[in-house]
Amino acid sequence: MDEPLYLKVENYLMGLIENMKPGDMLPTEAELEKRLGVSRTTIRYAIQILQNKGCISKQQGRGTFVTAHPYEEELSRLQGFAEDAAKKGLITRSVVIGCDVILPNEELKDALKINDKDKVLKLNRVRYINEEPVQISVSYLPVNEIQAMDWQNIDFSSASLYKSLEDSGVVLATGEEDLEVDIASSLDAILLNVDIGFPIFVTNRLVFNDKGVPIEKSVSRTRGDRHKAHIKLKR
Repeated sequence: MDEPLYLKVENYLMGLIENMKPGDMLPTEAELEKRLGVSRTTIRYAIQILQNKGCISKQQGRGTFVTAHPYEEELSRLQGFAEDAAKKGLITRSVVIGCDVILPNEELKDALKINDKDKVLKLNRVRYINEEPVQISVSYLPVNEIQAMDWQNIDFSSASLYKSLEDSGVVLATGEEDLEVDIASSLDAILLNVDIGFPIFVTNRLVFNDKGVPIEKSVSRTRGDRHKAHIKLKR
């Protein structure tokens, strides 16, 4: 039985990828069409398969690039993005979209156990691994509980939020997470260099200090092709 054409393209691209580095650009669709003698539709189908597997990343207006291995989150440990990635030898940085004090809505009041007049620090960042945008994270912290942290003078483009909290005397003790799958919005598409409708892995986290007081509520939206979750089970 003849090999399906899309599989021919997929195998050809995998052969190229094995000899390339993360960040290298693959041939254009027009070049592949000429080299392999197959339709543009077949090429796009094969590229989509490899993109879903996390092998490549398609960036609008730029091309298709080889990706690094997906960011694998260790769910059994309470740790931040930078701390977790650094243990795996990955280079991280952040772009701070906003760092502002706001008044809480009903959802924040309920999660952080605060009232209408309690102020909240909202920290919004795009997280990068090896210079590729991987995650949008928004953290909400009750100002009354982080007064010893000089957040106004901390550069959160490089500084770890959790380390900054601990350095200020906050003891991070426990946390809980809800996980779900969503699709990329227009804002996700812009910030993460993906198409609208691209799979997005959503993590809702609530972190408590050693007294059981909520310290952080966060929402992270991670590219589906750049995220894996590792959970240890015991019986």
